Amino acid sequence: MPSSLDLSLPETPQRARRGGWVPLLTLCVTLGVLSLLLLERSDPVVQNNSSEVERLEQLAQDLEKRTLYTAAAGVWSQYLEIANASPPRRAEIVYRRGKNLQEGGEYSEAARCFSEVQRLPLNDTQKRRAGQYLLECLSALGKDAARERVARAMAIHDEKEQASAIAVVAGDPITRDHLLDEVKNQVRMGLKAQGLPLPAAQLDEQAAKLAEERLKDTEFTRQVLQQIILRRVLYREGLERQYATTRELTQDVERFRRDSIASRVVDAELSAAVESLGATDISNHYEAHRNQYVSKTTAEFSFARYDDEASAQAAHSLAASGSETGVDWQSAPRPLQEGGPVPGIGPSAEIAAHIVALDVGTIGDRVLNHDGKFYFFRVDNKAPSRQLTLEEASQQVLADLANLKRREMLTQLEFNFRQKFFVQIYDENLKIEPAPTPPLQNAPPPSIQPGASP
Repeated sequence: MPSSLDLSLPETPQRARRGGWVPLLTLCVTLGVLSLLLLERSDPVVQNNSSEVERLEQLAQDLEKRTLYTAAAGVWSQYLEIANASPPRRAEIVYRRGKNLQEGGEYSEAARCFSEVQRLPLNDTQKRRAGQYLLECLSALGKDAARERVARAMAIHDEKEQASAIAVVAGDPITRDHLLDEVKNQVRMGLKAQGLPLPAAQLDEQAAKLAEERLKDTEFTRQVLQQIILRRVLYREGLERQYATTRELTQDVERFRRDSIASRVVDAELSAAVESLGATDISNHYEAHRNQYVSKTTAEFSFARYDDEASAQAAHSLAASGSETGVDWQSAPRPLQEGGPVPGIGPSAEIAAHIVALDVGTIGDRVLNHDGKFYFFRVDNKAPSRQLTLEEASQQVLADLANLKRREMLTQLEFNFRQKFFVQIYDENLKIEPAPTPPLQNAPPPSIQPGASP
């Protein structure tokens, strides 16, 4: 029997099914290779950018050291354009750029930088300084109205500073930090005048410690505050007279900058020179000049102070008769040293000599007038002058030797730097005789004759 034909196509044999992870693995490997290729191509760009950022930073710092402030500000601007700086880092660079512009006399652009800093995450101290610099820039530009608005805004918004203000001059607060900075600067200058060869950090630390101690004296603090207030009101008057924009001021600022930079070179060289002095040098100098190292007479004393002479005379009569009733004795904050200022009162050669002349337990025989106040004194304890030991005098001996080193070093520096930096004098009448061969740096310092000023 005939059968029907099967016209269907044969089925394609099915392949064995593979796991689905193979294509996924292939895709991952491919993407990884592509990523590596891309990173390899872009890495030189990243490295070049990082290298350029470092180069600009180093260049800006070098320009600052050479006091080329305007050029340094331009380099910092380029730095900000290409550096991927974090907000705090950007704030720091903008602040630094503003200082360079201000130092270079570009007050308008500097004011913009200091204004921008107020909106950036900078620490409170630098932000407060930026505000003060902004006020100075506005003053230099003669923008008195704008300065007043900024000053008022700062005074209103800075509640912390307002809360700690001791006084206010034309809207500008005076805080205890201002008093401390004032005294620290005075003490620092005094320590340097004594010739103490202290490193900068140690000098600042010692100055801060002494300043804190002195500000414990209320009368001394009052005098410092009066000095700051006087300077502030004179400054305000000078702004109104347009002295901030005069050519003379620019010249004075430039002269101060040159002197300050030159002084820092001398201080750095002196610190290095003093390091060569050892215990033997100090001991030999002390033994050769023992009569110079003597502790002067000191006196612990009390005083009574009155606003008018009649009250002072009446109280003095009571005290002289042995009565303590009605006499307001105050103990001096520290002993008086012969030849020095009177603690709690201030510089007065007459009062200092009067106190030193009194015996222990005695009251002065008269009332003394000083700065509109009337005083009489009583010595509570006294220490006569005596020879200092080597240990006690070591700092002063080191200072004397440092002064010798300073003279030797200045001769050396003058010789070296006149060779390094070409110096030519055209006026024949003003030409300087060739300097003698400078002493060797390791040569022993010349000796000081007894009684000679170091």
